[in-house]
This record gives sequence, C-alpha cells and structure tokens, in this order.
Amino acid sequence: VVTVPCLFKKISGVYNDLFEYQKLIKKCIETENTLVFNNNNISTEIKFSEDMYELMFCQLSDGTFDIAQVKKSKFYKFQKFSDEVQNLLLNKFNETIKAKDVFANAFDKKACLELLCLVLSLNEDIVKLIDNFDFTSNIPKIVIFLDEENTLSEQMIKLLAYLHLIGLDIVVFNPSGSLNFNLILMKEGYTEDRLESMKYDISFKKVMSLKRGFFSKLFDM
Repeated sequence: VVTVPCLFKKISGVYNDLFEYQKLIKKCIETENTLVFNNNNISTEIKFSEDMYELMFCQLSDGTFDIAQVKKSKFYKFQKFSDEVQNLLLNKFNETIKAKDVFANAFDKKACLELLCLVLSLNEDIVKLIDNFDFTSNIPKIVIFLDEENTLSEQMIKLLAYLHLIGLDIVVFNPSGSLNFNLILMKEGYTEDRLESMKYDISFKKVMSLKRGFFSKLFDM
C-alpha cells in the first residue's frame, strides 16, 4: 500500500503586501502538472434527470457500486483511458462514499448517486491530469482562485474532497474568507491558513497584473 502525501488547503485573506501575495500564488500555479481555475466550476454541475436513477441498480448491499456495471452505463465516458485510470477513478469513488473522516454528514443514497454522476461527468482535463499521475515526482495539482466574495458549490467541494483522496494537491485561494468548508467537510479533511486581512474586492486578474516600480525592484522592496 502506497500513501501519497498531498495537501488540501484553503487560504483565506491576503497579505497586506499584495506583492507577497502574488508571489505565493505564482509559486502555486507555476509548478508542473497544475490546473488553474478562476471562479469557474472545476467540472460540470449535475442536474438530476430521471434516467440517472438507473445507476442505483449498480449499487451493492454494502453501499458501494459495482465497477463493472458502472462501466456498462450509458453515462460512462472514460473508455479511452487506461484500465488503471478507470479503476482508480471508480475505486476512489467507492472509498470516498465510505470515508468516515472526510465529510461532515454521512452519504445517503441520493448523495452517493449525485457524487457518482459528478465523477462520471468529471472535467476531462482533470482526468488527463490524473492519467499523468507519477506519485514519485509529478503529483497533479489544482489551484482555485475565488474573486471577490465568490464561493464554491457543495457539489464542487465534495468533488474536490474526492480528488484529494485520489492524491491531488488542492489549494483554494479565498481572499474574502467567504467560503465555508466546515459545513460540508470535517476539519480533519483539509487545512486552512488565514492571512493578514480579508479583502472583498480582490480578483485574480488584479493580483496577477500588479507590477513593481523600477526602484522597488532595485531595492527589492
């Protein structure tokens, strides 16, 4: 059994020196194997339709889902990836719904089905990131920057927790501090750093477009 050390971190607020804040963001987004999202959902939000309930027939008596049956579903779209990647995605889904130390509330049948549909609709860029997973040197990373007072939906937070269990490093920059994980995730499931001040009018574009003046660069101010 190999345990991959990875982080799931929410960074609330900003440094008073915005150039230091910019430096922190750059350090996170300029690493290899990193996907960066600015406000947009990292994947597709799910709206239930009646035919999605047919996936319930893939559920076993212990609450997990039969992987072989899920692969036969009309919703399944990962056939072009290797068996290893397909099995990783589905096995980690089963681990996620059985986890006792990640989510604040236990999964009922509808919540299990919702997460399964989210996984089966997973952004292909993220699947490709996982496909290139090399736990020895190339751990995939997702960085999210939430402008102003924007937050993430419950579906996206659950999906991030699932991706973290796969082994992805995840960092969420939340300058306003408005995003509240602890209604959905247990405190043991993530870490939070609070920086010097909360800012409600900061955007990714604004921070990344900051430029030091000549004398500031000269004296490293």
